[in-house]
Amino acid sequence: MKVSSTKFRLAGNASLLGFLILAVAGISNSQSTPSRVVSGVVTTDKNEVVSNVTMVASFASGKRETLTGTDGSFRLRLPNEPVN
Repeated sequence: MKVSSTKFRLAGNASLLGFLILAVAGISNSQSTPSRVVSGVVTTDKNEVVSNVTMVASFASGKRETLTGTDGSFRLRLPNEPVN
């Protein structure tokens, strides 16, 4: 009798946890705008990385800028719209 009671509680807690995860995912989804990430590494024609280069992406609703890191890498999060 005690074992089945414990199983019931675990199942109830698992269901509650599942519900909370779905609820948080729904809230997070409804508040975010669709976007994409553009990333890469800037190199010379000799395959040497280039640091401190300003990368700019322009689009209808604005623009995003970032500097390349010491390893030449960059990452920009952009809205899902055409880039100029």
